[in-house]
Amino acid sequence: MEILELKKLKEEKQITNEKLSELSGVSYSTITKIFSGATKRPRADKLLAIENAIRDFINDESGALDLSVFAKKKYNTVEDWLNLPDDRRAELIDGVFYDMAEPTIWHQRVAGLVYFEAIKYVREKGGNCLPLISPVGVQLDKDDKTVVEPDVVIVCDPDKVKDRVIYGAPDWVLEVVSPSSKTKDYIVKLGKYQNAGVREYWIIDRKQERVTVYSHLDDSENMEVKIYGFSEPVPVGIYDDLILDLSEIQRY
Repeated sequence: MEILELKKLKEEKQITNEKLSELSGVSYSTITKIFSGATKRPRADKLLAIENAIRDFINDESGALDLSVFAKKKYNTVEDWLNLPDDRRAELIDGVFYDMAEPTIWHQRVAGLVYFEAIKYVREKGGNCLPLISPVGVQLDKDDKTVVEPDVVIVCDPDKVKDRVIYGAPDWVLEVVSPSSKTKDYIVKLGKYQNAGVREYWIIDRKQERVTVYSHLDDSENMEVKIYGFSEPVPVGIYDDLILDLSEIQRY
């Protein structure tokens, strides 16, 4: 959501900067500078936190959810995430909740296609790797302030698979971009996945008609980035002989 849209919603709902700071965890001075125009290029994570707080305020105002227990806390934790209402899907990043939009049919078909190919490969080849499709929580940093929900993951360490979350970095992650998640997928989650030790991260972008693959498959600190069109075969780098044909998604 753009700053002007956030400002319009903020004014319509008469949300003060003090209240927005309390709800979002973003400092009062930072919020003031963003909405006054003093900060020309606000950080993506700050904007996401502000947007999430405004959405939460609107939901709370309408009686849809009672978020007061979370608003009083500077940071939310994995325990808070586990205790969210069943009808609310949200990711927890650095102690801040980010609501997740309902996926489109295209989104689900693409994630399902990739998951199907991954599970078929693993069943044929055997081994310990386990493909999983959303919703599945990933406690990425092994701390109590971050749980993300990728569209598809492959986890090759069985000890990381717990009852309700993957504890630690998966080996392979897929995110299918939606308009509301673009900044989060390309910037926030990219940094999170890289720092946590995810070996390979795919972003499928319908608008750009491309698959961006970030891989970190060796012991060096260098990350390799490759971009594929939907008509091109895309190799799964964590395996020697798995190549996905995604041309089918052009017909969805």
